[in-house]
Amino acid sequence: MNNENSTSTLSNDVPKKNPWREDVLGFSGFAKRLSQTILSISSPDGFVVGLCGSWGSGKTTALNFTKAYLRKHNQELKGQSVPVTVVDFEPWLFSGRTDLISAFFQVLAEHLPDDETKAKKLGTSLGRFAKENTDSLAGLVAAVGLTVDPTAGLLSGAATNMGKRSLDASLDRWLSTPSLQTTYAQLVERLKAEKRRIVIVIDDLDRLSSDEIRSMMQMVKSVGKLPYVTYLLSYDRKHVWAALEEGRAVDPLEPTFAEKIIQQELTLPQPSLSALLSLLDKNIGFIAEGIQASDRWYKIVSHGVRRWMKTPRDINRYTNALKFTWPALENEVDPADIIAMEGLRLFEPKIFDWIKANRDFLFSEGSFGFGADDAKNEQVEVLAKLIALHSDKSVIPLLACLFPTRAKQITGREHSIGEPHYQVVRRRGIGHVNVFQTYMAFGLSEDTIPFSAIQTVFNNLNDEAALHALFDEWLLKKDAENQPVIGELFTEIQYRMIEPNAVKPTQELLNALFSIGEAVSRMKAKRGFFMLGPSQVLYLLIADILKTYSPGDAAKALNAALTAKRNVAYGVETFNDYGRLLGEIGVSEERMDSPISKQDWEVFRDALKPLFEEDLASGEYLRYPKTWATIRAYAYFFGEDQCKVWVVQSAQEDAGFLLGTATSLLTETTGSHGTSFSIKEAPDVDIYDLEALLPIAQAFEEAATFEGEDAERLAAFIDGATSWLDKTTTSGTIS
Repeated sequence: MNNENSTSTLSNDVPKKNPWREDVLGFSGFAKRLSQTILSISSPDGFVVGLCGSWGSGKTTALNFTKAYLRKHNQELKGQSVPVTVVDFEPWLFSGRTDLISAFFQVLAEHLPDDETKAKKLGTSLGRFAKENTDSLAGLVAAVGLTVDPTAGLLSGAATNMGKRSLDASLDRWLSTPSLQTTYAQLVERLKAEKRRIVIVIDDLDRLSSDEIRSMMQMVKSVGKLPYVTYLLSYDRKHVWAALEEGRAVDPLEPTFAEKIIQQELTLPQPSLSALLSLLDKNIGFIAEGIQASDRWYKIVSHGVRRWMKTPRDINRYTNALKFTWPALENEVDPADIIAMEGLRLFEPKIFDWIKANRDFLFSEGSFGFGADDAKNEQVEVLAKLIALHSDKSVIPLLACLFPTRAKQITGREHSIGEPHYQVVRRRGIGHVNVFQTYMAFGLSEDTIPFSAIQTVFNNLNDEAALHALFDEWLLKKDAENQPVIGELFTEIQYRMIEPNAVKPTQELLNALFSIGEAVSRMKAKRGFFMLGPSQVLYLLIADILKTYSPGDAAKALNAALTAKRNVAYGVETFNDYGRLLGEIGVSEERMDSPISKQDWEVFRDALKPLFEEDLASGEYLRYPKTWATIRAYAYFFGEDQCKVWVVQSAQEDAGFLLGTATSLLTETTGSHGTSFSIKEAPDVDIYDLEALLPIAQAFEEAATFEGEDAERLAAFIDGATSWLDKTTTSGTIS
């Protein structure tokens, strides 16, 4: 069954009617006092009460509650007491038509049942008059106003101009319809004699156009000014007052025209913030119930939500926005961030538009990725101007909370420390670029890993088969630029193994990651200067997993992963990676501390060697994706001299091995004109025999064995090797 707290039920903006059961904003007491006042006053000349409040503030609810108390009064009457007649007249239903007066008296006639004949006559006469009238509504109002109440005058100069062309014709029609004057006079006398109390409720005056507002108020002042009739009008003061004074020269010492019409004006009481927030809490509990209390949540509430909630309509708008957005983004975007972003979109659209337009600034992409301080400062200045014009300084800590990597620039505080990025990623905050894209695209983009995939990993940490199936599926997926996205999945896993609340990895997870290592290494992924490819992210993830093992156990875990599916190719890469970090292979790059000890590495080495030898004997090594790792492992196990000969032999036998060898000697540069390749400044001549490899490469080039980027690599190797050999021959340093 649907209720207001259900995401399938949008909140309506329908005013409440029952003050005893539906008063969630504290209007009941106000309405009760208003009804009692109306009942207590005597108005032989009529009386006009104005109830003003901003759009969406709950005026109609307050009117409904007042009418409910008046009806209750009628129900409790005893004896011969005459009930109060409550008449609802909704002028905006007749907006743009010429029968406003006719419609008013027809509605009034329907509420005078004890003189049915006269009521029908009144309605018929006025209806006939209205139908015969083809002039503008303003002309009709001017004519009737002057005829019935000559002291009323015309509403304004604007009304006079509009009515000039039809005034004489309207007067002629009026004077030629005696039944109209007679019926109206009879109505006035009957109301005087009966002292029947009538309350005419006219709601939403501010929905009318300026001309229609003036016409409606002129009618209330003239033909509608009836004995013992109390008008209860509701409106937004700034709209109605502006319409009434339009075109008039206002003397500040004289009362305004509105003040001449409305004898008592009341301002609708502002609902308390606690009442508004309680209603909001009831309406959006479906999204807020899972949010943990934290300093971050407090900032979103205090610097955002509490500022935005000012009227009941704000609650309804906000509730519907969240109910519409949540099904598309549930689990994919942090619920607290959705609440914040939807609030900015609805209530501070200029700030929201700035956020939407400044993706590169917020995430240090594009030109902002190179530390362009001037450009960053310029964007912050734009934001500051927008805040000054359209918002409040309270939005600054809110934005810093949503985008912590830009907290320093947004707040202007040099030492502002934002939320750690791994926490942003882990909770799927809007401050993570992929989540930002998901929110702005109203659903997952092709670049984003769904929360369900992450949950599958952590729900199956002890199920290797399930993990294999998931990883195999994501090996095939590409982003909008046709680049593999599995690296994003590795990042999501990695961030959830960082303290606090770190997830403890399992052997099954390590086995599954190790098993796809070769496929990941084979992937061709183009990344920018500051982005890591899938193989680099997998390397870091496995390193983090190995750090959780104690000495001795890391070797056991690695050996188990190596043999789980005989993952020799990736084992060779791992052997090289950690051997370099430990200074056992080549020159240590000192990129990070080794995740395993030298002793663990040696145990792993001993387990790898016989498997590697089997692949060397079978030729399986020719399929390894990282030729440099294969060559380095061979040199370590069998010596550099033997390796030098073996590399040439393998290159002669297999074009792929030759290309892999050439690639291992090249550097890759990505610029505005694409990717270019060049040979390294100091090829390791103890392992690579360039003199022997060069003619092999030339033969493959002549045979057009490769194409595309592979052909470019081969050409770059040939050019570089030729140049290198020329220089070393000239200097006599070649060995």
